[in-house]
Amino acid sequence: MKDDSTYVDDVLEGEEGLDLGAGCDYPAPDVDVKVSRDQYSLFEINRMVNETRDLIVAPDFQRNSVWKEKQKRELIETILLGIPIPVIYLFENEKGVKQLVDGKQRVDAITGFMANKLALQDLKLLFLFNGKKFKDLDPKYKSKFERYQITVYVVEPPTPERVKYDIFDRVNRGGTKLNSQEMRNAIYFGKSTEFIGKLAKSESFLNATGGGISSKRMKDQYVVLRFLSFYMLQENKIVFEYRSNVDDLFASVMKHLNGLSDRDLNELERVFTRAMDNSLKILGGGWLSFCPS
Repeated sequence: MKDDSTYVDDVLEGEEGLDLGAGCDYPAPDVDVKVSRDQYSLFEINRMVNETRDLIVAPDFQRNSVWKEKQKRELIETILLGIPIPVIYLFENEKGVKQLVDGKQRVDAITGFMANKLALQDLKLLFLFNGKKFKDLDPKYKSKFERYQITVYVVEPPTPERVKYDIFDRVNRGGTKLNSQEMRNAIYFGKSTEFIGKLAKSESFLNATGGGISSKRMKDQYVVLRFLSFYMLQENKIVFEYRSNVDDLFASVMKHLNGLSDRDLNELERVFTRAMDNSLKILGGGWLSFCPS
C-alpha cells in the first residue's frame, strides 16, 4: 500500500505534461487549427487589459522568469528606441475574449509603465529619460510609445482544446515542465479556477482527505476537478461524449464551469461538500489511503 501522496502522484496520469504526439486521440492531420497574425499597438493592449477587459492576463507559470525592475526598464527603453520585441501569443474564446499565453512579463512591464508605476533608471542610450515615468515624457514620446506595434499570434476557435494544450506547452517550456493541471489552470483561468481552488481549501475537503493531498503542483485541485468531472458526467450536467480520455473531459468541465451562474456554482459546491462530509463519516479522514495502489 502506497502512502496518500505517492498514490496521488501516480493517479495524475500524464500530469507531467500531455503527450500529445502519441495515440489515436490526437486530432487528425486535417484538424481545423486556426491561428491568425495581427499587430496591436501598446495603446490597444493597455486598454484591453485595464478598460475593456478583452484581454485576460492569466497566471504565468514560467518559473524563475519574473522580471526584475532592470529588465522592465530595458524593455521600455527598447520600445522607445523603436526596436522590435518578441511576439506574444493569445487564445481567443467563442465570445471574443482573449487570454495571454506567452508574454505576460512584457505586458506587465508595459501596462505598469503606462500606469506610472515604473520610473526609468540606468538607461544605456536614452539616459536623458532617467528618473521619468510615463506621465513625465514629452507628448511626442508618449505618442510614440502608445503607437508602438507588437506582433500578436491569436489561436482562435474552433481550434481543439488538445491543440491549445500543445501550443501552451511549447511556448512555456522554460523552467520546470508544467503538469496538465497547471496548464488547465492557466488556459481556463476564470470562474473555474477560482471555484476549484475554493473547494480545495474547504474544510470539508481537508477533513475528508485528512489534509493528505498536497497543494504543491495543484495536486489538490486535480482531485477536486476529477470529482466534479465524473459527477457532472454521471448526472448529465455536461454535454460530453467520453472516449476514455480524461484530459478532454477535464478541459470541457473547466470551460463549462467558466460559463455557470453563481447559483449553479453554489449548488455544485453543496453537492461537493455533502459528498466530502459523507465520505468522512463512512471512511474517516484520509480516505485516499483506501484507494488501490
